[in-house]
Amino acid sequence: MMYLIEFYSYNYFMKNRLKPHTPTSNLFVDSSLKLTKSKIVLSFVIKGKLFDYTFPKKYKLQRLDELWKETCFELFLAGDDKSYYELNFSPSFGWNFYLLNAYRAEPKELEVLNEPKIKSEKREDEFSIYFELESKNLNFEKFTHYNLATILLTKEKKRTFWAIKHLKDRADFHDRESFLEII
Repeated sequence: MMYLIEFYSYNYFMKNRLKPHTPTSNLFVDSSLKLTKSKIVLSFVIKGKLFDYTFPKKYKLQRLDELWKETCFELFLAGDDKSYYELNFSPSFGWNFYLLNAYRAEPKELEVLNEPKIKSEKREDEFSIYFELESKNLNFEKFTHYNLATILLTKEKKRTFWAIKHLKDRADFHDRESFLEII
């Protein structure tokens, strides 16, 4: 079941198909990002041979670090300066929202209005996850660039990296050159 929301109230709406860093033909990863002044709504749908990958079991909604060590989903938002924001969330319902003052700087956790909403569903050949977050004091309309990424962990404990765009021989979601303009 795909989680549907009304699109008319969103100032920015972007849809992207993520590309694997190492070519594969067994999956497709699609994303949608919606931004308003105070809210992020993000969803990912993965279709294909999911039996090769692991998805953490739903646990409880909580802030966690290092979600990238397992299957997780990420959003990067940037404006005109060197700082940028990183949002991570997992099928386990772990999540976090950070500010980085420069490329790969020490992340600082950000306050939010309410705990986010996370919903997910896994079927034989499709996994969908929905994430919604309101910010206490951050205006999402001020951002000019974004990047979306997914890390999928295989059953052999190998990480596969998916993003809108890859620029190097090593996956690097933080590289501002790989961000897209918000239009």
